This record gives sequence, structure tokens and C-alpha cells, in this order.
Amino acid sequence: MSESSDEKQPTDNPLWLLVSRYEIPVLAVLIGFMFWVRARSWDRFVSDGGVTFRGNDPWYHLRETTYVVENWPATMPFDPWTHFPYGTSVDQFGTLFDQIVATAALIIGLGDPSPELIAKTLAFAPAVFGALVAIPAYFIGKRLGGRVGGLFGALVLALLPGTILQYSLVGFADHHAAEVFFQTVAVLAVMVALAVVEREKPVYELVVDRDLAALRRPVGWSAIAGVAVALYVWTWPPAILLIAILGVFFVLKIAANYLAGDSPEPVAFAGAVSMGVTGVLTLGSLNAIDFSPTSFGLLQPLVAFGVAGACVALAWLAREWDDRDLPRRAYPASVFGVVVVGLGLVAVLLPDLFGTIQNNFQRFVGFSAGAETRTIGEARPFLSQIDPRFGIEMRGVIEREYGAMFYTALLGLIALVGTPILRGADRRDVFAFVGGVIVVGAVWLFGVGDVLADLLPFAVEAVIYETFVVGGVVAGLLLRGDHDADKMFVTVWALFIVAAAFTQVRFNYYLALVVVALNAYLVGRVMLLLRIVDRSGDLRTEIEPYQVMVLMLTLLVVLWGLVVPVQIGQSGQQQITTDTAMDVGNSTAPGDVTKWNGTLTWLQDNTPKEGTYGGAGDPMEMYGTHDYPPDGDYNYGEGTYGVMSWWDYGHWITVRGERIPNANPFQENAAGAANYLLAPSEDAAEDVLASQSEEGANTKYVVVDWKMVNADASQDAKFTAPIVFHDDVNQSDVLGDPIYQQSPRGGLFPVTQPKKQRYYESLMVRLYKFHGSAVEAKPVVLDWESSQAQNADGESIQIRTTPQDGPVVKQFQTMAEAEAYLQNDSTAQLGGFGNNPQERVPALEQYRLVKVSESSAVESRAFVNSVIQKTRGLNVSQGQFLQNPQWVKVFERVDGAAVQGQGPPNTTITASVEMRMLTANETFIYHQQVETGPDGKFNMTLPYSTTGYEQWGPEDGYTNVSVRATGPYTFSTPTTTNESGVYAHRDQANVTEAQVIGESQEVVQVELEEQQLLEFPDGNETDTGNETETGNGTETGNGTDTGNETDTGNETDDDSSLGPVGPASGGGAGGSDDAPTGPPADPVTRAGLVAFVMAGVLLDVRND
Repeated sequence: MSESSDEKQPTDNPLWLLVSRYEIPVLAVLIGFMFWVRARSWDRFVSDGGVTFRGNDPWYHLRETTYVVENWPATMPFDPWTHFPYGTSVDQFGTLFDQIVATAALIIGLGDPSPELIAKTLAFAPAVFGALVAIPAYFIGKRLGGRVGGLFGALVLALLPGTILQYSLVGFADHHAAEVFFQTVAVLAVMVALAVVEREKPVYELVVDRDLAALRRPVGWSAIAGVAVALYVWTWPPAILLIAILGVFFVLKIAANYLAGDSPEPVAFAGAVSMGVTGVLTLGSLNAIDFSPTSFGLLQPLVAFGVAGACVALAWLAREWDDRDLPRRAYPASVFGVVVVGLGLVAVLLPDLFGTIQNNFQRFVGFSAGAETRTIGEARPFLSQIDPRFGIEMRGVIEREYGAMFYTALLGLIALVGTPILRGADRRDVFAFVGGVIVVGAVWLFGVGDVLADLLPFAVEAVIYETFVVGGVVAGLLLRGDHDADKMFVTVWALFIVAAAFTQVRFNYYLALVVVALNAYLVGRVMLLLRIVDRSGDLRTEIEPYQVMVLMLTLLVVLWGLVVPVQIGQSGQQQITTDTAMDVGNSTAPGDVTKWNGTLTWLQDNTPKEGTYGGAGDPMEMYGTHDYPPDGDYNYGEGTYGVMSWWDYGHWITVRGERIPNANPFQENAAGAANYLLAPSEDAAEDVLASQSEEGANTKYVVVDWKMVNADASQDAKFTAPIVFHDDVNQSDVLGDPIYQQSPRGGLFPVTQPKKQRYYESLMVRLYKFHGSAVEAKPVVLDWESSQAQNADGESIQIRTTPQDGPVVKQFQTMAEAEAYLQNDSTAQLGGFGNNPQERVPALEQYRLVKVSESSAVESRAFVNSVIQKTRGLNVSQGQFLQNPQWVKVFERVDGAAVQGQGPPNTTITASVEMRMLTANETFIYHQQVETGPDGKFNMTLPYSTTGYEQWGPEDGYTNVSVRATGPYTFSTPTTTNESGVYAHRDQANVTEAQVIGESQEVVQVELEEQQLLEFPDGNETDTGNETETGNGTETGNGTDTGNETDTGNETDDDSSLGPVGPASGGGAGGSDDAPTGPPADPVTRAGLVAFVMAGVLLDVRND
């Protein structure tokens, strides 16, 4: 018999109650395990130094949560503390998630939580939400596969090591874990509502008769489903995706019910009530009159009301169909026709809305992503993680995320769709199901979309065709058979989530729930086949041992990949394996923000508070309430300024630095930041700022880290990301083709990617590498050979490879020798690697380095690995590359000090000054050159001061600079040599801080006079007569920098050399990290010493 043993046992026996309700303690243990896995690394985020988060967005959630605590329950209406000079209002933050966390902090803190308590509460929130997901996931699994199936699903959820775990770890305080929780609750509530209406059968007559007793449960559960969906939308506005999924489901199910001879009104009733409630609730949170899916605008309530209205209309149409005695088989066609016509009307009458729907369809379920989207790590396509270099294929990517559970979930999906069809007696349905499975399999295995893309004349990607083919086949199958409404909804939900997860990798935290649900269903079916449970899903009273053994063996096989690491690739001699959940939970850490912390703290303490720059007296309140400006452009007060950096770092600058970034991780002003950071001149950079509102020119600081100038093709390289957003720069304008080397295993790996002159002219490169100083081209050459190779498609292509007859880097004594070599070798270029531009790069006049971080790039494993790779590829010692570039550098835009001078006519004047970085206790030389006129006069604008630092600081509205001069500027001409000695025109002058920041208009006056730098002994004059040396011993970028480096991007390219190429600088602007232990000689003195050595050589030759 199939009768459950629960009915035969006493209910007042506590032990029996525990045994009969075994799911409660088991589920409690699983929840505890899930929380432990997610929170076990908490001490890496919470310490005596405060609370730290992983990633970018959690920092903005901290800001939003703090605001809610201070203004409970209101959220921030507008934030002028980011996206300078406009401000912003981002509805994906300051949502229900932040309100829940703020409420918890208020409760724990007894109404007055400290900032540290707020941060701690937020840090643990994702772990709590992530663990609580097991509860609704269990009930979904129970409805599909019984209690055992639900528990198995919860076990799978607990063991999954992929995105759903990574996004719910302690410290990663983003809204994703709350998204997962509320979507799971919403799916469960919809399933319950559908089951109730199928059982209670509410129809139109009950509504007309106001039969409240008959309608109470259908209305109540449908309303609860609507509330659950609204809670999900309140947590994440783009949750409109679930509303759209429900719309597709209701259309399919209403058509399927009518086609099967059942009334479509119960399902339509659930849809009308639930979506009507969702529409009302989301309308109440309206913040903007727009159709953006990322804001609380009109789109969410309109789509919800649209689905509700469609349910009512389709139910009415079914009655009309019956009244007119039309064939039932024509009803689905008419329904889909109405849908098509409706979309057509939207396209004509509301083109903006239709465009939004179309764009977001491809964005969410289009299986691909645009170039800008791919710069966001979490928005890349799931299969973009395939890496043939290490043998990681699609199977490896999937198994790293789900083990074998994705494949068993596919079996569960096939069973879920096929069971109602195969249960019927219609042979045509069976053939249709088998044929549908074959078609879907063919699409998966053979890429049918490519054929359709070639045949059809539409500019549509192949994957879109494949999506519609699979969707059409599944829709046709769902119209056949007697599918339960809740199970059919799970099927539609699962298919959309699979598409979403393969389109954007982050949506795998939703796909994990689908995998859990389908595996729960599959286990329930297997246990039913093994006669371990009855049809209600409860355990039978008599179970044979072999049944248990078969089940346990099956579960062990499918769970093996989740509990034991499995190899998915190979890196050298090391295997690449999957991780277990415990491994992932123990491997999380804050990340790069710890390297920025010192710099961000310095910004707080050593730059003027917002609203006080230049002595203005209107400081901004960090957590003040600001109304949304009518034109979206905030009116900033005097003394408020922006801090420019790449958008990745915007939230850190806001929350940790308490300054206003121009760009932020919402990708606001990403294009403006790209145009500025890649600007080829100061004038071009100024034009970018001037184009941004009226206050754009008030951007005062630029923050650059080593990754921003890293052009390597790795996750630690950010240089190519701004190129994607730039108006008119392509990667080919900046970088050449990589040079490859044969590996011992027969493959090819990149040694270096040559840089073009445009790279070195980019503002952020000139800042980070050279600190704004001029840099000269040097006689070093990058050499390669042209070779044949095959790409991934088997096509023959031309690539660059390391030369077989010599080194990649060749050094020469003079530029003439280097240029002569290039004339005879078409597969070589001058410079283009390390700190070696192909042409001279002039100095910047209004940017100065004011702070370097104590943290270094050598603390990055990726940086060190790149050094090892380069030294092997170029066959040089690691000592040439293991330098110490600072992780972060801060620069200030200043007016600059005006210099007027007098020197020899028509000659080059070099102004140079040695600067010491107090944080790193290292020096560099800034130098700038100008040509005198026929009258010998010249003008300069110098960005670095030499005196007066103590007179101007944050309390005065200016910067407490941490990079200071060791002495005055030296102004000099090239040296000349005659029979009596070495000569140059020179002078020295100090530049005050007041002159640089514009508080003093006094012009620095310089008059160069000829000085004898070296006197030759009598009678030992040289044979060459009057000779001229360049005298530019202050060349930035390291005079010894021959550029022997591959510059793959995982380093700052500051300090590599194989030996002297010309007069050594003793530490150029880009070579501060290998500065000598003592102060370098004066530039002119060094030139004199060079001339002295040359003179000695000539005298020796003459005496011989």
C-alpha cells in the first residue's frame, strides 16, 4: 500500500513527531552549514581597523544603508556625492535590501547603531540571505518532488560552489543575495497560488455572485503572490524580468487549458489578481516617469498591469470562442496573433517602450553581450570563461559552477515537460515530444542558428534564432498534455533563467535555484520509480535495502563533483580543478580596496573637504538630503570639486575617500572618464571637462593605479577598458599585435604587446609612468619575425613571433644606429615597450603628483607572475623587472607657476627639479623643455612647487602634498665644449606653493648666465673644437631604461633596463622606484662629468 506511515502513528509522541517531521532538523542543519560556509572568513573583513568589503557596489550599499539608518525608513532621493558634476539617483540601491539591513542595525544597536555596527550588519547580510534561501528552495523542491526531493534540493544548494555562493559570502554586501531570496519566495508564492486556483476553480460567475467563501483562498494566495513579486521588484527594479516570464507563462497556460477542454479562467484569475497587486504596489514606489528597467519608473507597473489585463482579455476571448462555437485548435493561434499585434501596436504607439523591451530582451536572454557590457565582470556571458589555453572547455565551465547537477537538471526538465505528454494515449503527442527533444538537441550540438543566420536576410545573431527555435519547440510541447499549472510555470521560468544565466554570468545565482528545483523533481521521480515514496511524496512504510542502496549510489555519483575537486584544465604541470563550497567560503578576501585604503584615507585628511576648495566656506554634508534637480544636473556650490579615476573606483572614492568621483560603477560618465584619461594632450583633457556641465572644470584630482596603465590581456589590466567607451580611439590605435614565443609544450604564449605612440601620449600614462615629466625616445628596438599559425577555427593567420637570430629587445648607443637598423628591418619598431615611447612626449604643465601609496604592485600575484613570464620570454634576469611601482598615485590639477626667463637665443631651456615621494622615500626628476626666441626670451608653466608647503593645507582649502622638492629648479641649456672646458647657461629659482596653486600671481623670473662647468688643463684641448652636448641628463623614464620588458600589462613598466643607453638620469619620472640611495647629482653636473670622460678619452687617444 502507498499509505503514509504518518497516519498510523500517535501525534503526541515527541520522538515520533521528530522522526515524522525529519525535514525540520535536516533543513535546520543545512541552513546552519550554509551560513557557516558563507561566514567562515568573517575575520578577514572585520578587524580592529574597521569593516572592509569585497568589490565595489557593497561600499555604495554602506552609504545607502547609513542614510536609511539616519532617516529611517526613507531612502536617499538624490546623491550629489557621485557622478560629478551632475549627481545621481540610482534605484538599484537604496532598495528594500538596504531598508532591511538598516532596520536590523537599528534593532541590534537599540536605535542608535554606530557606523561600525552598521557596517558589520551589512557585511553579514549576504551570508544570512544566502542561507535563508534554503527555506523557500526546500518548499519549491517539496512541491515538485516531495519532502525527500525538497531536502535533496536544499543539499545541492548547500554544496554548490559557484556564483550563488560567491555572491552571498560575508563581506560581499551587494543586493544579489537578497535578489535570490526574494525571487525564490516569489516563485514559491506563484506556485502555491496556481495550485490553489487549479483546485478551487474560481470562475467569472463566482465574482459576479460575490461568493467570498469560494474566492477567499484564490484571492488570498494570488494576492500573496503579487506581494511577493512586488517585494522582489522593490529589492531589484530589473526584476521586471520575472513579470515578463509570468506574462509568457499565463499566455501559454491559458491557451493550453482551453485547447485541452479545460476552463482557462482559474489560471487567468490568478494572473489578474497577482499582477494587479504587483502593479499597484510598484506604482506606489514610482520615482521617475520613464521606461528604464533599472529604475522605479513606469515600466514595472505598466508591464504588471499589462499582464493582468491580458489574463482578463484571454479569459474573455475564450468565452467568446465558446459562444461562437469556434474550433478550439484555432484559439492558441489567435492568442499568439493577438500578442504579435499587441507588440506591433506598442512598437508604433510607444516606440520608446518597445525599444526598451527589445534591448532588454537581448540584454537579459540574448546569450551575448556588447563590448561595454563585457567590461563589467559580472555581466559577461557565462561561456566567456572558456579558455582553450588551459584546456577549459564548456564542460569545465559548467562543472566548476554546478558539478554534474546541471546535466541532471536537464534530465529533470525533460521529465517535467515530457511526463504529462507521455502519460497520454495520443501517439502524436509522443512523436511530438521525441521530435522536440531531437530538435533542441540539434540546436545545442550543431548550431542550427548559424544556418538560419546565413539563410535569412535579417541582421540577427545566430543565437537569437536558436533561442526562438528552442522557445517555439518548448511552447508547442507545453500546449500538449495535461501540465499542472505550477509545474508548467517552473518549466517556463527555468528556460528563461537558463537563457539569462548564459547571457550574463551573474544570473547563475538564479540558475542555481532552477538546478535545485529540477533536481528535486528528478529525485522525486526516481524515488517514485524505485517505490521508495508514494505519489504524495512521503516515504513508504516498507522499503527494501536494495532500493536504498540504488538511491544512495545514484546520489553519490551525481554529487561527487560537488564534494571532491574534479580536473577541468591544465596549467603547466598543475591541474586546474573545481572547488568545493568549503574551499570557496575559505578563499574570500576584501581585494584591492585594501591597497587603496591608505590613499583614500589620505584624500580625507590631506585634501580640502568638499565645498571648501580654494578657501570656500560651504562644506557639504556627507549624508544630507538632496532633492532631485528638475534637469538632473545638480547645482554644486563653490569649492566643490570632482576626483577623476576609472569608474571601477568611484564608490571607494565616495565612501572611503569622502570625495566626489566623476565616474562610478554605475558606469555613469564612463565615456567622459575614458575621453579624459586617454586624452592625447592637456588641451584635449580640458575640453572634456569643459563639456561636462558648468562645474566640470572643477575636477581637481586624478587618481591612477597600476592596473589602469596595464595593457595586458588579463583581468588585472584595465587600460583597454576605457578604449571601449572612448569616442574615437580603437585598440589598434594604441596597441600593436602581440609577439608570441613557442612554449616547451608546443603552444604559443604572448611575450609582449608593442605599444604605439598614442599609448604614451594618453594622459593617465603620462601621469602614472612619468609623473607629468617629459620623456625622450631612446635607441632601443623591439624586434620580431612574421610567422604562420592557425587560429581557433583552423584558419591560417600571420602572427608575430620572437626572432630566432637574436633577442626581442636590441639596444644601440645612438639613435642614428637604431634608425639605421629599422631601415633594414620591416619587422621591428623603435621603443613601444616599458617606458620607451617611439617619439618624444612633452611635459605636462598643470598636473603634479601629490601622493603615492605605500602598497606596491609587487604585492599582486598577477604582477609577479607577469614578471616571471617576461623574464623567461626575453631571457633576462628577474632583477631587471622586480621593481617596486606604487599601487596608487594621486595627481592634482593646478594653475601652475608662470616663469619668464632670458637665455641664449634659439636654444633649448630645460627646467628640472628633484622631487621626493615622502610615502615611498624615493625621488624622481621632473623636467620640462622650451625653446627660446630670437631675443632669448622664454615662458614656462611649472606644476611643482619647491617651497611654502606648510603655508597651504586642507584647512586653507588646498592640498597637504606628500611629494616635495629636495631643492630649487635648475634652468639650463645644453652644454658646449671648447679648448678651455665645458660650458652651459644656467640659473636656479624656487617656486612657491602659492604660485603653483594660483594664490600668488607673482611671476618667477629667471636669467640664465654662462657658467664654466669644467676647465681643461692647459695644452690638453680637444681636437673637435666647439662641441655641444644635449645636457639633458634629467631624462625621465630612467636613462638606463632600455625597455627590456614585454609590457604585458601586469606591471607599471617603470623600471626595466639592460644597461645604459645614454646619459643616466639617476631616476626619471617613471623610474622612481630604482632611485639611488642618495640624492642624484645636479643634471648639469652630470652632463659635465660625461663631457669630462669624453675629453679624457680623446686626450688619451691623442697622446697615443
